[in-house]
Amino acid sequence: MDPDKARARLLKLAEVIVDADAEAMEWETLLANATETAETFVGLDEWLQKGGFLPAAWRGGAQGRNRSPIHAIHGLMDGVEWSPATLDAIAEVLRAAGLQLRGPDDEATP
Repeated sequence: MDPDKARARLLKLAEVIVDADAEAMEWETLLANATETAETFVGLDEWLQKGGFLPAAWRGGAQGRNRSPIHAIHGLMDGVEWSPATLDAIAEVLRAAGLQLRGPDDEATP
């Protein structure tokens, strides 16, 4: 889950729904947009509930400044069954903290 991409998508979907002329918009299109909005929101909420970091636009204040990557990783791993998605989420936390993650075939940089 990339919370910044999820937030951006939520905003675009919400703008389409809010700005649309209700009478001109087809029901299938409205339903598809509403469904994608709900699914994206649920995914973002699950990410945050597991200790994932906030989208950049939502960070700030004491909570955003005090949330260290180690605390975010702890939130992703504590009290939940780990899966391959857990590893992906941890990698996202580390990348967001500015750390480079190399693959096993990547050469070390001096």
